[in-house]
Amino acid sequence: MPPGSRVGLVVNGRPGVDPYGRPDLYDLEYADLVEDRAFYVSAAVDTVGQVLELGAGTGRLTIPIAEAGQQVVAVERAEAMRERLAVRAQMAGVADRIDIVDGDFRSLRLGRRFASVLLPFNALHHCADEDDLAGLFATVAAHLEPGGRFLFDAYLPDWELYARAPGRYEHRLLKVGDAMMPSWESSEWDPDTWTHHVWYHFGEGAQGTSLHLVLHMYPLATLRSAMTDAGLTPEFDAEDFEGTPLTRRSVRWVGRWTTQRTEQKSSS
Repeated sequence: MPPGSRVGLVVNGRPGVDPYGRPDLYDLEYADLVEDRAFYVSAAVDTVGQVLELGAGTGRLTIPIAEAGQQVVAVERAEAMRERLAVRAQMAGVADRIDIVDGDFRSLRLGRRFASVLLPFNALHHCADEDDLAGLFATVAAHLEPGGRFLFDAYLPDWELYARAPGRYEHRLLKVGDAMMPSWESSEWDPDTWTHHVWYHFGEGAQGTSLHLVLHMYPLATLRSAMTDAGLTPEFDAEDFEGTPLTRRSVRWVGRWTTQRTEQKSSS
């Protein structure tokens, strides 16, 4: 679980379970998500030496990176997610390429640097405030080699989404063994705290389970400023993994930022 998460809360009478304590449902929800895979895997394969992944979860990207031949240091705070990642890595035959680390990405210091640091799947939205953001980006800068690359994706405020009427959205039927289980989403926007509450519902009635995810949102300018303050500079910014340029209407940010290369002093 990324740091700063407020999960399993009751909001306006609507409870929910910590999504990072149910890796089985987490994997079920995101089983078909592959749109970001090529972006991160190709960057990892092009990296010399190990890759650092912050917020590795159950290995949705970690394992494809390892399957492509790369060594990964996978940082994940939630114990249940780390345990599932370890099992999945063994099953995929890549456990020897993945070093699983229990760590908080606001304060992590491994004492070594990497050519690439990855922060996939909107993980920065678990930073509860700007101090958390500063800690996260300080961690990134502390682990990047000079000229190293930081790859990430994040949500940008989506006012149309936040304004939609309460109800059930994203209806699906998920295959669980030989049965089909109904699934849907609901959400609520807190304008005072800029917090997006999302509930993922699995099953119906007393047998159903709802996972409650809390996403702390920030203006693009705030995120860019926090990254710049950490000594990072942009190489590539887009609104999707295909490289579509950012606009004022973009609701996602995909980026590759870097640190400055150390200049060699000329001999006198």
